[in-house]
Amino acid sequence: MNRSAVPLDPQPAARSLPGRVSPSFSIHLLKIGFPIAFLLVSMPALEGGRTLRIRGLDYSFLVTEPSGWTIDVGSAIQVANFVMHPEGTHWREADVVAFSRFFPRNQDEDLENFLQSELAGQEVLCPKLEISDLHLDLELNPETRERPRFVAKSCACPGGKQEVVAFTEVTDYFVIFVLSARDESSVSQALPTFQQLISSFRWLGRPRSAVESPRSNP
Repeated sequence: MNRSAVPLDPQPAARSLPGRVSPSFSIHLLKIGFPIAFLLVSMPALEGGRTLRIRGLDYSFLVTEPSGWTIDVGSAIQVANFVMHPEGTHWREADVVAFSRFFPRNQDEDLENFLQSELAGQEVLCPKLEISDLHLDLELNPETRERPRFVAKSCACPGGKQEVVAFTEVTDYFVIFVLSARDESSVSQALPTFQQLISSFRWLGRPRSAVESPRSNP
């Protein structure tokens, strides 16, 4: 990576994510801002299960857990805002995982420059990295009736990780969602679920308070 993601964590450098599937987009991460709270909320539903509001010191957003998958907010806080894996597995052992990261943006930066910089960093790690454009079939936002705006790339390292990386921007941050696996078949099978996850993303901005205790709706 060419920069660190939201440096809020005072703890030492992070481990790779996850144990058996070690995505290239997490190799050089030193620190990451982790969620300090999450709660279940009600919102116009996309296909899936529970919707979580995930908060850090300077950000707050919603994602919906696709059916058959688990969003884990707490156990990977050193390396991602959350990590998602198939039910019945652990993110360290899963054949395929998805996760998100937030990167502070400067006023003079645009998404294209950030995207190219991040991809260039991955080519240093994997000189034969195969990068191609990827169209994501995202669902309409039930509130705005618009589709989320992401730029997606397929990143395949021969003999290494196969990933789909989706980039977007919100106030003060660039955001990436990563789907990572050890083989192309696993990525292809999980892509519809990954698209559901991205479709559910709702940026809420800066939280009103720095700390909120987790709770669920009645």
